[in-house]
Parts: sequence; C-alpha cells; structure tokens
Amino acid sequence: MFSPVIRQWLDSNQHPGYASHLRTNRSNVETELMSLGIDLNSEAAYLYINYGSAPVRGWYELNEVEQIQAATAYAHSELGVPENFLALTGIEGQGITLLDKITGSVFDVEFGQFELLSSGNLTPIAKSIGEFLLWCKNNEHA
Repeated sequence: MFSPVIRQWLDSNQHPGYASHLRTNRSNVETELMSLGIDLNSEAAYLYINYGSAPVRGWYELNEVEQIQAATAYAHSELGVPENFLALTGIEGQGITLLDKITGSVFDVEFGQFELLSSGNLTPIAKSIGEFLLWCKNNEHA
C-alpha cells in the first residue's frame, strides 16, 4: 500500500519483537481501529496493522492504536477539534497531529490554529498517511 521507499524506511526502523507483537495482536488492533471508525482498507489501518506506531520516526512520536481514543477525546473536549479528526499524537510541544477520517489528510495543528482547522481553512501537511510518512522520513533527523 505504501511506496517502496516508505516500506523500506518502516522496515528499517522496526524492532523484531514489536513486529511479532503486532502479528500476535492483529485482531485486537483491527477491533480498536474499527472502534475508532478507521476503515480496515485505509492507509491508516495498514500502518497500524502491519507496522504499528514505533517505526515512525522523525518530527513526532505517534500514539499507539490503544492511545488514540483517549488522545482524541481530549482533543475534542479540550481543544475543540471537530469530531471527524483522530489524534495521531498527543500534545507535542506546540500542537497536535490529527487525521481527518473523512479525507485521510493529516494536519499538524499548532495552538492558535484550531479555529482555522474547524473552519476548513488550515492546509494539511499531507493528503494521506503515506504522504505523512514521507514527511516524517524527511524530517527524521531535523
């Protein structure tokens, strides 16, 4: 589902024990993704089912799939993030990274930009999870 460059990058960052854990717990990951409203045929599901969050390095540390619900609930209740967004990260420094479940776009939202996000006037950093992973790869050593 991802480009060879992204798959190679994820594979190179993957710890064998973590990969084994993902295979063993695949049904739990799928159940969690479905409870979040993530289509199991989406790039986001592909990432969490096959790689998890650990090999994604760079600008941010992604939430484990089990952490997304709590981080998203916080984003909705405390930050005013619209319901169609999921929190891919916790509050990191000056903002949060969000996935739009409708479009698949990824947003890096800084404090002070939540009104722009809600009004649809904030530009995503990536139009897909695959593009977001490329962005992370390119910012890995930033």
